[in-house]
Amino acid sequence: MLFSQFVATLGFISITGALPSQKRSTTYVLKERHVVPRSWRKLGPASKRDTLNLKIGLVQQNPGAIEQHLMQISDPTHERYGKHLSQEEIDEIVAPPKESMDLVKSWLEEHGITNYVPNKSKTMIHCAIPIGKAETLLNTTYSTFKHEDGTEINRAPEWSLPEFLLDSVEIVQPTNSFFHPKQHLVSDNNAWHDAAWWKSEGQQVYPQAFAGTADGQYGQSYESNINGQPPPVQGAQVPQFGQSQPQQNGQPSQGGFQPPQGGNVGGTIDVSQVCQDQYVTPQCRRTLYGTIDYIPQAPNQQTVATTNYLNQTVIRSDISQFMQTFRPDASNIGNEVNIVSIANGDVDQNISPQKIAESTNQEANLDAGNIASIAYPIPLTAYHTGGSPPFQPSAATPDNTNEPYLEWLDYMLALDQVPQVISTSYGDEEMTVPRSYAERVCSGFAQLSARGVSLIVSTGDDGVGKDGQCIANDGSGDKFVAVFPASCPWVTGVGATSGFNPEVAVSRFASGGGFSYYFDAPEYQKSTTQAYIQSLGSQYGGAYNPTGRGYPDVAAHGDHDAVVFNGELSTIGGTSASAPTFAGVIALVNDALIAAGKPPLGFLNPWIYSVGYQGLTDIVSGSSSGCNTAGFPAQQGWDAVTGFGTPNFRQLVQLALNGPTDGSSALPRGGQ
Repeated sequence: MLFSQFVATLGFISITGALPSQKRSTTYVLKERHVVPRSWRKLGPASKRDTLNLKIGLVQQNPGAIEQHLMQISDPTHERYGKHLSQEEIDEIVAPPKESMDLVKSWLEEHGITNYVPNKSKTMIHCAIPIGKAETLLNTTYSTFKHEDGTEINRAPEWSLPEFLLDSVEIVQPTNSFFHPKQHLVSDNNAWHDAAWWKSEGQQVYPQAFAGTADGQYGQSYESNINGQPPPVQGAQVPQFGQSQPQQNGQPSQGGFQPPQGGNVGGTIDVSQVCQDQYVTPQCRRTLYGTIDYIPQAPNQQTVATTNYLNQTVIRSDISQFMQTFRPDASNIGNEVNIVSIANGDVDQNISPQKIAESTNQEANLDAGNIASIAYPIPLTAYHTGGSPPFQPSAATPDNTNEPYLEWLDYMLALDQVPQVISTSYGDEEMTVPRSYAERVCSGFAQLSARGVSLIVSTGDDGVGKDGQCIANDGSGDKFVAVFPASCPWVTGVGATSGFNPEVAVSRFASGGGFSYYFDAPEYQKSTTQAYIQSLGSQYGGAYNPTGRGYPDVAAHGDHDAVVFNGELSTIGGTSASAPTFAGVIALVNDALIAAGKPPLGFLNPWIYSVGYQGLTDIVSGSSSGCNTAGFPAQQGWDAVTGFGTPNFRQLVQLALNGPTDGSSALPRGGQ
């Protein structure tokens, strides 16, 4: 059936003609008000000469249509599964009517604003104007606010529109969004040294499993085996060119698979020889999750990517050194990574003394190293988006604290070709953004997911919220804190584990988990999250939203990960390490699918909750502590600490190639 026919059968109508003329009432009506988050304090009136890079988002057509398309093409039991949409098809569904654009243009011109620029899809208008003019335009007052970390921004907690624009304009930012993205990274407080120092201290840069046997398979140091791929694991039966693993007794292996703990992987490697609790290397993660002996078959038919904010920059020389140290066959990727600047994002490869002092670029290097060390030789793109603190407004310099996800999405949604897997390790408390902003950004994620992109995001490192800071914005009482964008239903949230025998929910910090206050639990997870909530009984009643979108969806190891920064090696942790690790595994699953002539997974969650959970190792110990509580507990099945658990590559590939193992799409129950 043609795509246009699917649009019609869903009951959505594309508006191509002009809407009936609206009465041009110039009476202003309050559009939105948002409470100033507790981490910000008002300093005083903003300078009317300071410049704002204003973004005006038009109301998009066919609300809910993209999400309905997305659910169909992501449901393994639906006839449209895997039939991802193109940019043109997305635009056909959401493009606002021309009259909306005309009304906004005329409104701007009436205020003497002519330097506006519509985006490619005609869903957003950009213009740089003085704050004084923005105050008149939006019938509001801007003030300067200071964050507890010292960042200063200009914001207006409430804003209005002429009555005739209420049905045409959805959001205007920056106004009342106090979104302040933070990297989900936790320092180990270890010093930075070269690899030789770590070896001298007894930390095995190349673990014993790669340098000690007599049969030649692993009989030589991995350091000397730098030509071609790493040696294959003897006895491993990994799908190649789309061939699935042998079945057991005529049936595929069922759920509940536990990777070897202190045993062997693929018949050769002992996990305990490869993994050390305080020094987690790419070899450890690749062995633990079963990817180390897989050779990608179609690496140039997809792309993986990371997103970077806060002036974070992937440093090519650091990535090259990281790979040369831990995966020499991939050492060239540092020079090959495609670094893209969005909205003046920092791409400078010269590390300034200030960046060294502030540890800037550690996050970017960690993300790139973790995803590339698993997914290589699949090409890597690093997106660097500007509009990041720290920044002090001035009359001569535009307000540079733009809303980063709006900037990034505006760029990504206009691309003809997009990466198949994108990892993001940044977020903030959901309550820092107004509902309209969260919904607009989440809708953008849905549009990107509908194009076949797996959006992988970290869930934060504060559990259910920092102790002593779990008060609702409106002062209504103690509340667990939700994290955005992990709380968006159209991304895959990744929590963090630690240890290996067995893996448990990380305890050195608290892996973020919980339930959204803005987004309801989507159908793909509703029965699962409700079962988990029922298992909690009355515990924490009133402290969270029991009908909200639950996260994380999955987990991966995220503690004491090796990273190179400024030419030296150390370890750090956080869900910032977990998200790119899980993303790398999914990229390899995609590779097996593409080699078999199948489409990539795209939006993962409907597949995970109905089929893919069988290829995840259940984590049953630990909790997401915070808010002066033990937080949500990890337990059998899905939980709000580690989701369904950590990946087993072989199982995931088999499930992706073969579909549900029993022909059923029944959802597993959390807490059972």
